[in-house]
Amino acid sequence: MRRPLVDITIGKLVFSYANELQIESTWKEFTDTATIRLPRNLRLQENELLKLMKVGDRVVIKLGYEDESMSAEFMGYLTAIKPNTPLELSCEDESWQLKKEPISKTFKKTTVLRMMGSLLSAYEIIGFDSEISAMVISKSTPAQVLEQLKESYGLNSFFRLNNEKPVLVIGKPYSGQSSDFEYTFSKDILAHNLEFKRKEDIKLKVIAISNNRDGSKIEVQVGDADGEERTLNFYNVSKATLTELATVEIDKMKYDGYRGSLTVSGQHKAVHGSVVKLTDNTYPERGGRFFVEKAITKFGNQGFTRELTLGAKA
Repeated sequence: MRRPLVDITIGKLVFSYANELQIESTWKEFTDTATIRLPRNLRLQENELLKLMKVGDRVVIKLGYEDESMSAEFMGYLTAIKPNTPLELSCEDESWQLKKEPISKTFKKTTVLRMMGSLLSAYEIIGFDSEISAMVISKSTPAQVLEQLKESYGLNSFFRLNNEKPVLVIGKPYSGQSSDFEYTFSKDILAHNLEFKRKEDIKLKVIAISNNRDGSKIEVQVGDADGEERTLNFYNVSKATLTELATVEIDKMKYDGYRGSLTVSGQHKAVHGSVVKLTDNTYPERGGRFFVEKAITKFGNQGFTRELTLGAKA
């Protein structure tokens, strides 16, 4: 069995081991996080470890297996040092930089990418370039502006690594990940809590609300009257567009396929937005391709694994 390897850089320090490491990433949250646990009594150059690192230090985590190249799984910053036993380090990805400096600026009618490009010119930004009305930013951080876009237009934002560079993605959760990772039940899947559901068995009602600039509201409902309720909020959107957006949400949630998560080895770099192709030799009709909504990567004494939460059918 090949030995899993880790390479952790924190500021000028480099570690090839960890008691425990966990990286959590999902397009539903703006921030990816990493938690690193190291031996408390570790000493380097006769100095205590706590004296050799500080909040804000650059963090790069690479994972892989012996006899193959390692790839960057996380790039970000040290955000907290907890002097527990073992020593616990909390990290956030590039989003941490967008939470620091408040800005004030006024935009007339523009588009999402044009506005964020002017605020964050140092980053490559891709995503849904919808038109937005005038926007006044008053002492808000870029992260708060992105949160406002989420609340007003339903546009989730997150950073994705592309050739080890952070790219800001707005409103397109499944963009940039085209490769399929194939897993077969009773062969490649170490554990799972997956449940197969049929489309007709799922009851779902989506309420879409447009908060208009004049203070009025438009509301539409799509789906099953007695279904589980989901509410989407948008800003200054027509009734026809609201209906279309609500229908898209219904289609994402109502499908024949698996719900839940599966745990696999860390061999394939499956991240949120990746496509997982499942094969079930017992029930072939239940196979299919599904997007990954969330990935939890773990490394430590128990090995190197990924827990993948499945989303819509690809």
